[in-house]
Amino acid sequence: MNRKSSKNITPAILEAIPDLLIYVPRILFRLIKGLLN
Repeated sequence: MNRKSSKNITPAILEAIPDLLIYVPRILFRLIKGLLN
């Protein structure tokens, strides 16, 4: 059970990383832009 769950969780994390790389900079950019304005 543990091996199967770990194999299922890892690909999900790897798939989530590109989304984080896309969305996090956008959020940070909006926060910085808001502070400057």
